[in-house]
Amino acid sequence: SGATTGDGGLAATRAFGVSVAGKKGIACAGYNGKAISGDHGTAIAGTAGAARTGKNGVAITDGSGCVSGGESSVLILYGKHDTPVVAIVGLNGIKPNTLYTLHDSEDRFIEVQRPK
Repeated sequence: SGATTGDGGLAATRAFGVSVAGKKGIACAGYNGKAISGDHGTAIAGTAGAARTGKNGVAITDGSGCVSGGESSVLILYGKHDTPVVAIVGLNGIKPNTLYTLHDSEDRFIEVQRPK
């Protein structure tokens, strides 16, 4: 399944879906989904999903998923004991438009290594 919308819209999907929202939009995806939102938007992905947002947005998923965002975005991954671990793009070495997950044994952000 999948959902797409234009600027200022809202997109939602069920399990295994992909959501895409335009500028200032909100995108939500189900289990193992992918949510992508525009600038100033919010992207929320399900378990093991990937949430991506543009500048000044918010990307949220659980600790087994991945998040990325543009400049000044807030990235949230849920770690041990469902505790949110928060990072802000541009602070403490967190780079824009770079995919992050949590370290296996620690609640800290690490860059996702892409296969070569």
